[in-house]
Amino acid sequence: MNKFELFKEKLKTCSEEKLNTLITRGILKLSENQIQTVSFIFWISYMAEIDLHKVIDTAWQKSNSVFSKEVGKVASQMFRDIAKQELGKEAHPKDLQYFGDKIKVYRTFFGENARTKLLDKINDLRNDISHNRINNLLYAGQNLELRSAKEKLLIDYTETAITQDFTKSKFWSELSDEEKQEIEQLSAKLWGSQ
Repeated sequence: MNKFELFKEKLKTCSEEKLNTLITRGILKLSENQIQTVSFIFWISYMAEIDLHKVIDTAWQKSNSVFSKEVGKVASQMFRDIAKQELGKEAHPKDLQYFGDKIKVYRTFFGENARTKLLDKINDLRNDISHNRINNLLYAGQNLELRSAKEKLLIDYTETAITQDFTKSKFWSELSDEEKQEIEQLSAKLWGSQ
């Protein structure tokens, strides 16, 4: 039996656990710290992308259910214009397939703030993993193999999610004071904020 046939036979008989670690421990010879760091970055980027999609989609659905059809048409056109400008194509919030595209749309509405910078950093970390740069993954100057760095990233992620900053939003700054007030009132009504 040749080596490849032997490999296929071993695959059939190995446990699920061994199969799941075959690449990381067997072929790539990664340390347990490297495996855990890659896993942490993967799952935080996965969570961030899901959260970002929900924010964009929920805002879209809620605004369409609250505003008049005329305002809905204007908002729809505005979103298409933003997508065309930022992504180079027409899109609907449900069409945003890539994390980077979602970040670009989010940035257009909220501006360059702590949240958008953190989303960029998480996307960069995920890209570093995908491009074989796992030996020196850093966050805030700390190696992400350290628990303190992982905790800081998770705390910063959570903090930026709950403290939205509209001050750098191009969209927000172009609204009149009356439009801002109307949106704030509708937002308070929809989400119970004050």
